Amino acid sequence: MNAVPILSKSTIENMLKQLVEEKYIERHGKGKATFYVKK
Repeated sequence: MNAVPILSKSTIENMLKQLVEEKYIERHGKGKATFYVKK
């Protein structure tokens, strides 16, 4: 999070959610073990 201090955590989470819904990325894992892979 320190790498992009101008974006809030909720903004980043919403952007990732949108990318998953648009099938641009895939979500894997849960909680702290979550990671995303480009399709």
